[in-house]
Amino acid sequence: MKRKHPGLLSAKQRRILWVVVALAAAGCAVGFYLSVQRAFANLLISNLYFLSLALFGVVFVAMHAVARAGYHVAFKRIPEAMSGYILPGGLLMCAIAGGSSLLYHWAHEDVMAQDPILAGKEAYLNPSGFVVRALVFCVVWYGFSRWILWNSRRQDAQQDPGPTLSNVAVSAAFLAVFAVTFSLAAVDWLMSLEPHWYSTLFPWYIASGMLASGFAALTLILLEAKRKGYYREVNEYHFHDIGKFFFAFCCFWSYLWFSQYLLIWYSNIPEETVFFIARTKGWWLAVFLLNFMLNWLLPFALLLPAAHKKSAGFLAAAATSVLVGRWVDLYLIVMPIVMHSGPKFGYCEIAAFMLIGALFLLLMDRESASADMTPGNDPYLAESLQHHA
Repeated sequence: MKRKHPGLLSAKQRRILWVVVALAAAGCAVGFYLSVQRAFANLLISNLYFLSLALFGVVFVAMHAVARAGYHVAFKRIPEAMSGYILPGGLLMCAIAGGSSLLYHWAHEDVMAQDPILAGKEAYLNPSGFVVRALVFCVVWYGFSRWILWNSRRQDAQQDPGPTLSNVAVSAAFLAVFAVTFSLAAVDWLMSLEPHWYSTLFPWYIASGMLASGFAALTLILLEAKRKGYYREVNEYHFHDIGKFFFAFCCFWSYLWFSQYLLIWYSNIPEETVFFIARTKGWWLAVFLLNFMLNWLLPFALLLPAAHKKSAGFLAAAATSVLVGRWVDLYLIVMPIVMHSGPKFGYCEIAAFMLIGALFLLLMDRESASADMTPGNDPYLAESLQHHA
């Protein structure tokens, strides 16, 4: 991919990230040698974390295209660049699906034969179907992301608004397909870790976490880009709009977090409450409460005043809280399957997160360098540059 400009990262930052990739990969290799299941679980958590951020980039662009919004156009290259991890992240999920027997109880033939409940789900929960669905998700998400970005790049080269108008229809189709495929992915990759448990709110819960953490990442990346001299035209009113979305999805996440817990606990059905029992006993209770504090309590307190949504300091603090909280949320969903005695945090968790995170940043930088930082011929650019309350 030819670079049109240096990109979001400096040459020094890219070199540092490649060193991080090498060291983290070595750490992951040691982790697989010492505890294959724990290392595999951390790979699942970290890849889902950054794949969700990449998908958010396309969802952000698509939902604004369908709404024909204009405020975001000046900085839309950032969410577009975030989508650069979709293909490698999707392919890695296919590889993780191929090793499903390491984490997923239902992937063992003898378990299916002995468990009548799981036997009834075998038509859907089976290793081959698991891999095929992961591959379909990857192809669909990557195909739509390339189509949307292709139209965006075409608009740069012409005055006619045709590519932007085309993206309205493409984005509408993507959002409809994404709602179904992402829900199925949440069920496959996360909910089926507890195959006897189910929640009709779970896909919404995972989607709300994806959106809240996506706005948090967008906030930090945009603030860093401005610090480097990009996007001088982005003002406090742009950040105020981002902050309102960010605040809203944090509240939506907390609503689903509480509703799922309340409805399942109130019903007191063993097949449902097993999920929360495992995640509220012993030291897991501390992680459970930390999850709520990082993903809602702190960002709610930080962003409630309107003035704070325009403040770089408050936005950065809230975004950092949610990005840490997003990892804690995924850790709480996945790790009780592996660590029955209680939570552990060490080099295995750090290495997996650093490896995938460094790759995400390098691919985002590569994507950002492939097009002008500001979409010059976008018909909504003037509206974005003049954005005010």
